[in-house]
This record gives sequence, structure tokens and C-alpha cells, in this order.
Amino acid sequence: MSLLALVFGTEQSKAAGNVVLTISLSSANGGNSTGVSWSFNTFLTATGASAGTDPSIAGFTLNTTGLYSLNPSTNISISGAGFLTNTTASSSQEISQISLSQNAGTDTFALDLAAPLTITSGNRLIYIPGTDSYVIPVAFSSFNTGTYSTTNNTHNQFNFPEIISLSVASVPEPSTSALFGLGAIGLLTMLLKRKMA
Repeated sequence: MSLLALVFGTEQSKAAGNVVLTISLSSANGGNSTGVSWSFNTFLTATGASAGTDPSIAGFTLNTTGLYSLNPSTNISISGAGFLTNTTASSSQEISQISLSQNAGTDTFALDLAAPLTITSGNRLIYIPGTDSYVIPVAFSSFNTGTYSTTNNTHNQFNFPEIISLSVASVPEPSTSALFGLGAIGLLTMLLKRKMA
């Protein structure tokens, strides 16, 4: 899951301190599935950025620890997602797969392109959003609540270190939800009684 900087130096220095890709996970279908959504920072979706020295980009990958409570290793094909586009070379690749894996203590969550996007240093890249929100057949209990991030400086796919952030939403305990519901009913009853008096 890789990212971008702006073409000019001042813009690059601003971009270098920002999270380029934000991924959010939430409970779906009563916890039997997981909702996945993502968004790229403005300088990738609106302004564009210049590519680094790596000859290609295969996707956007977050490597972290503690993300998975269970090993959910799976590859899920998706369609209708956004495209990473090399505007200089007039070529693009769609995000076509969500990959989850765990290996040797490293938890990996990736948005994979359909095929590697070829780049040359200085090419201008931009992300064109698509659906970018899916429900995947992975139990939400497979993930630990929290925020996880990674900074990738080794691939040089962009002209600054790519920062990816992933957050797993907390699910209210049933007892908390029940108490909140009872409180709301009690308040409503009291208001109705006052109105009628």
C-alpha cells in the first residue's frame, strides 16, 4: 500500500509529514464480516506526486504487529475500486485485491493492484477513487481494536517515505448498548409525562 509526494520541494516537505493512506475496519453483519474502507490524502487524489526510483508499484502494504487476534490469511478479489494512475505515461492499474496475512510475527494488510504499475523516477502519479468500501468475509473478531501504522522507506516507490494508517473500530459491549437504550427510554417516558401534565 504505497504513496505519494508533491512535485515541488515545498510541497514534498509538507506531504512527508502526512499519512498518505488511511484504512478503516468496522464490524459488519453482526460481526460475521468486516467492513473495509480507505481514502488517500489530497496530494495523491487531487494534486499528484512524483514517483521514486523503484521501477514499479504492486500495491499498498501495511506491516505491523498485534493487528490480528486470529490468523485470517486470505486474498479477497474486489472490483470497482480506484485506480493508481501514472499520468506521465498514461497508464493505470486498479486496486483489485485485499490481502491479509500473518508470518513470523508480522501482520500484513494490503491493497493490491491488478498488476504492477511501471514507473520512472519523476513520473507524476495520482489516485482516482472508486468504490473504496467493501464488506469482506472475515469475522471482525479476527482483528484487535486500535490504530496501526507503518512507514515504508525501503521500496522508494514514491519520492518520500509512505505512511499508511489502519484503524480498527471498537464495538460497544452489549451491556453498554442496553444501558444506553434503557436510559433513552426512561428519558423519553419522563418527557412524555411532563408534556401530558
